[in-house]
Amino acid sequence: MSQHTTAAADQADLQRLIEFARQRIVIAFYQSPTVETLQALAILATERIAQGRPLRGWSLIGSLSRTSVQCGLNEERFEAGLLFKKAENVSLRVAINMLPPPSTSIEAETQRRVFWVGSKRFLCHAATTSSAGC
Repeated sequence: MSQHTTAAADQADLQRLIEFARQRIVIAFYQSPTVETLQALAILATERIAQGRPLRGWSLIGSLSRTSVQCGLNEERFEAGLLFKKAENVSLRVAINMLPPPSTSIEAETQRRVFWVGSKRFLCHAATTSSAGC
């Protein structure tokens, strides 16, 4: 077997592994959304848009945006070391997969950033119907 054939086989194996990892990210996101799976989905969506596959990327951004709201990332639940417990009867929204409130300011900031990454990209796309300038 020549070096070229071996390199091509290695490249094909690498591409299969990358595609498998992409599929696992999406499956993990839909099975049990966490801040980590939301972050991974944001990276995957951005990568797909950058590679010229905008329809796949924008559908993932839409899912990210909606799920981050469903998980409560759009709500401020941490301030100056105090956790705010939201009264269950205050919200009409049913949070099926509500994430636990952040326990540190770093977790709170991570949740804010994940929410805004998805929301900004989604809103930018909706406003311009292209990825230009966003």
